[in-house]
Amino acid sequence: MIVISFAVKTLADEHLNGPVYDYLTPTPVPLYCGETAKVFATTTIDFRMKMLGYSEVRNEGRKDGKLLANISIWYNPERDNGVVFMTFEEYDIGTCILGYGVDWKFDIEILLDYINENME
Repeated sequence: MIVISFAVKTLADEHLNGPVYDYLTPTPVPLYCGETAKVFATTTIDFRMKMLGYSEVRNEGRKDGKLLANISIWYNPERDNGVVFMTFEEYDIGTCILGYGVDWKFDIEILLDYINENME
């Protein structure tokens, strides 16, 4: 846990060059992390989840900023459960569970608007 907390603190420090909000503070929390290939295999095979989407985490929140990590959201509609991961490949941490939830709610109108606007 200490190594992960240190690495996450280092990433937070790198990111602090962007907007700083005085009500947010870096907080060491226990994260469960593992080798990315194993985490994703377990997610898809054992939990039968599919990835809904992913996003890059870049320094200062800028598209040209240094890539720090990736966030991905996975969901199983049959079980109505899902998970949010953060993958830190460059930092040799692997993939960490940021959150797991059940009884998901989706804003269908926003999803349909996005699909209609981005169909190719």
